[in-house]
Amino acid sequence: MNNGKNIVIGIDVGYEGAIAVYDIKTDDIVVHKMPIIKAEKEKKLDVEKINFLFSVVSRNTLECGLEFQHPFPFEGVKSVFSLGKQAGMLEAVLISQHIPYQYIYPVQWKKELGLKGKTKSDAMVECARV
Repeated sequence: MNNGKNIVIGIDVGYEGAIAVYDIKTDDIVVHKMPIIKAEKEKKLDVEKINFLFSVVSRNTLECGLEFQHPFPFEGVKSVFSLGKQAGMLEAVLISQHIPYQYIYPVQWKKELGLKGKTKSDAMVECARV
C-alpha cells in the first residue's frame, strides 16, 4: 500500500553521482546530476540544493534507495572517507525530510534493472536509453 505516494528516489552517491526521481503513476523519471560546490581545492555536496530537491518531493515519496558505500582494494583512504561522508550527509537530509530510505548494494539495483555485471558506463548508457 502506497498511501497515495507515487515517488521513488534512487541515489548514486559521489561527486559524479546522481539523484533519480521516478513517478510510478506517470512513469516519468528525472535524473539530476549530484549537486556539488567546487571549492578551491576540493568539491563538496551542495546540501542546500539537495535539501530543496527533497523538500519538493518529500510528501509524495514512497521510498528512497541510497547506494551503499564500501571500500575497494587499493582505494585511497581520502576517497573512501569522502564517499562515506557524502552518504552520511545524504542520509541526514533524507531523515530531515522524513523520506523513508534503505541502503542498497549496487549489485541489487543492477540486478533489478537487468544490468548485472555491467560497468558504471554501461549502466549509465542503459539508464539514459530508458
